Amino acid sequence: MTLKIGATGAMSLLSEHPSENTPPCRQVRLQTSRDGKTIIMVDLDQRKPGVMRAVCYEITPAELIAAIRAHGAELSQTSDEAVAAIESMQKSGPASDGPECEASTTALG
Repeated sequence: MTLKIGATGAMSLLSEHPSENTPPCRQVRLQTSRDGKTIIMVDLDQRKPGVMRAVCYEITPAELIAAIRAHGAELSQTSDEAVAAIESMQKSGPASDGPECEASTTALG
């Protein structure tokens, strides 16, 4: 059995469009590093004509989790958003079968 330790996936955080039906002039997204040990935020800004600015920031999964816990608002487990998020995670299945999951979370910290 192969055990994946680390972050996976990508998501868009922001997409600015100057008007409807035009390509974005600014995009901000999170994506994982190739080895899964860090999360990279890519900020691609093309708001000035003829100028493209790309800035990347890097953080570990443990640091991102700590930042969200420290600065985010905890949702009640009965709120619509929390219920939808929990159901979505349950549909995707467990991260691992038992003890390996605990070992994988401590290996990153």
